[in-house]
Amino acid sequence: MLLELEARQLTHELLVTLMSEVAAIINARPITAIPSDIDEPLPLTPAMLLTQKTRPGTSTTQDVYA
Repeated sequence: MLLELEARQLTHELLVTLMSEVAAIINARPITAIPSDIDEPLPLTPAMLLTQKTRPGTSTTQDVYA
């Protein structure tokens, strides 16, 4: 997206978008070691702690706080 800009100025909207994408990438990186065995649990990521979901992009129909 940033490479497609003709002007060299970074607007506030593009900066917010860039920072959101960077935060998503950093939060998706594992905190713990990545297991070599398939049967071991998924590695813990900051996104899992923030969203209380084990898979990114999934949603549950029930309320987490119910």
